[in-house]
Amino acid sequence: MTAGVTITIQGAVAVLTICNEPLNLLTRAIRGDIERIARDVGSDDSVRAVVVTAAGSRAFSAGSDIREFPSTQDAGRNRAMHEQAGCDALADLPQPVIAALFGHVLGGGLELALACDLRIADTTARLGLPEVKLGVFPSGGGTQRLPQLIRPSTARRMILLGEVVGSAKAAEVGLVDEIVNPGEAASSAIEVAHQIANLPVLAVRAIKKSINTGLAAGVRAGSAVDIELIAGLFES
Repeated sequence: MTAGVTITIQGAVAVLTICNEPLNLLTRAIRGDIERIARDVGSDDSVRAVVVTAAGSRAFSAGSDIREFPSTQDAGRNRAMHEQAGCDALADLPQPVIAALFGHVLGGGLELALACDLRIADTTARLGLPEVKLGVFPSGGGTQRLPQLIRPSTARRMILLGEVVGSAKAAEVGLVDEIVNPGEAASSAIEVAHQIANLPVLAVRAIKKSINTGLAAGVRAGSAVDIELIAGLFES
């Protein structure tokens, strides 16, 4: 099977599946697929929620394919921009995005999960940003999103030491929102996605935009956006 990303539509839920077994390594082509598919999904009003998962049972994604690591500054800068574009494409979707995690969720794989709104992991999941052990660091948004999601000191420790944690520890620190039995992450994420899809779509999208604005620009900016968003909902 050719490595890539597939999309299936289940009612009002789009399911994106990373396919590059056994470890679902993130190649430049796969990141490009994610960015392209996210653009398409974002403009499809019939899609009300999105799930991101992966093929197989060994890894959601063990991270970037190190065979593609660049050897010059210009190439490294280009790579980082490409990595961020793929993660940003997920984060910027107007629909809520749920990551279904299992097995290895490392490096760029965890960065993709961090770009999602919710994370459901099964008990096999092991999550971390171990890039420092290769002499680099997570440049696809991990250094920015992880400290926003969990306690900054815990995020610093994970990134500086390249720590990998199990699903129980990840839930304890707030890195994942729910733990399920092995093999059930995708079905659980799809179930939650359908619950969201059945709620008033304008309100759901407004809530996501409000939260993200506040996280990115601060409480006052988020509150200012709230005023306009809620005003629009009263007219809907």
